[in-house]
Amino acid sequence: MKAQSSWQRPLLILVVGCLLLGCQAPSITRGGFNSGSPAARTHAIEVTIQDSRKTGQISRQNLKSIVELLNADDDLVRFMAISGLTELSGDDLGYRFFDPSAMRFNAVQRWRAYALESNGTDLITIEPMVETKKGAEDGS
Repeated sequence: MKAQSSWQRPLLILVVGCLLLGCQAPSITRGGFNSGSPAARTHAIEVTIQDSRKTGQISRQNLKSIVELLNADDDLVRFMAISGLTELSGDDLGYRFFDPSAMRFNAVQRWRAYALESNGTDLITIEPMVETKKGAEDGS
């Protein structure tokens, strides 16, 4: 009986280890705008908007990538994209993330035109939103 248990424990550890390693979800920080994972795309939008708030600029390529996500299949990706674009520009250009794709078409075209303007520069200057004080947010 003792000889049989000497190989069972290492085998059990190996099997459990393989199962644990194989069951990990992909990281949301990998893949960016072009990822097949909605979590990775929303993360890319969030990071880009946060960086734009800090620097007051967004690269034209990142802006174009966010605009293209207005056509995403995932509702949350579209919501995050329009929320970020609205924050940067101060306008939604008539886009509604919940509309059917045929109804969103014209607004997406307006956003594409917006992404191409601004003198053709690689970096687009934006007016970062004014940060509110913590006391003003919670009413104290």
